[in-house]
Amino acid sequence: HEWGDDGEAARGLTEWIEEFQNSDDPDKVDQGSEAFLALLETITDPEMHERLNETGHSVEDEEKDVTWENVSFTHLNPEIADSFADLFLNNIEVMENSVGFNFDEDAVGENDDPSIYDVDDEYLGDGKLILDPMTRLVFAEYIVGSEDAAARLEAASFFRTEEAASTYFNEYPPDVSEARDSGIFDALIDKAIEKEHQNRFDATNGAIDYKNQVTNNATDMVAAVFNEIPVPGISTASEIMKQGFKEVMSMDHIDAARDTSSDFSPIALDNRATLHAAIAVENSGEHTFGEDVDFLRDPDTGEISLDPHHWISEGGGTSFDSDAYQDALDSIYSELRDMKWPGAENELGSSVISDFSRFSSAGREALDSRT
Repeated sequence: HEWGDDGEAARGLTEWIEEFQNSDDPDKVDQGSEAFLALLETITDPEMHERLNETGHSVEDEEKDVTWENVSFTHLNPEIADSFADLFLNNIEVMENSVGFNFDEDAVGENDDPSIYDVDDEYLGDGKLILDPMTRLVFAEYIVGSEDAAARLEAASFFRTEEAASTYFNEYPPDVSEARDSGIFDALIDKAIEKEHQNRFDATNGAIDYKNQVTNNATDMVAAVFNEIPVPGISTASEIMKQGFKEVMSMDHIDAARDTSSDFSPIALDNRATLHAAIAVENSGEHTFGEDVDFLRDPDTGEISLDPHHWISEGGGTSFDSDAYQDALDSIYSELRDMKWPGAENELGSSVISDFSRFSSAGREALDSRT
């Protein structure tokens, strides 16, 4: 159905679920969690999914000069997609749980790839849910029917990976579960966006790069959120992003839009992993990087900063200097490559960095095995 208010009134049917799940009243927690499970079981049912994913309605997009055909019900009603995004973020521990993902080499064989297996969607009590990986993926697919909601999830995924990287690189041996869990979260969102991109391409006579548009929007959101929080982390960032895409984008932020699929992007995984590694190494007191890395330092503290706003302050302006960023990271990696990692007996920095990316990508490999 197409509501005249983009589904704003209808979203009230589910908005209470988040409030109840976060309540101090155990009975409300049970009611909210059971309602969330019932919602997922309803909308991810194969027959219902087919009906809601292809409504037969069209949406005119004046900004892109295209008419999207046979859109999903959340594309038709973006307020509902936005409310679903709130629920997705509120249940992040459920969404990124490794239940249903097979990463164990002893179980699948040393040369076998990660995979997924079926689990029953279930409420265990005390607010704890178990969801099949495909249930989570279909729910994400509904959300990304709205470009704004998709950008919110993509930005949330970035900050979840930031949190995981901080934990991973600041202890030895590293906590690989953080990399894997955040990788599952990212994979669900990325796969859902790719599916929506393909659906729009197949149903519409127009080659609009939906995936790249969403990623560019998310990059701008990341830049805006960085300007508002002291330390990146999903718990803080998600609260800001719950204000909605337009509210976040009204914040002051650097101009970060570019080909975000390239390794030169400020949100590219390998580059951010190298940045976190550099901070962890300097914090250990065992090494200080040379002047080639000064571009990445906060001018007030002299410490390597995660915030791109600090990288441009010295030059004035508001544009991101991708060349200076990449040169600094290349310098870091060249020093870490053959350096023994702090606290390790023999492991080198290059191995610790590459392992983070490898564990992070395992969730995507597992989903690819089914989809």
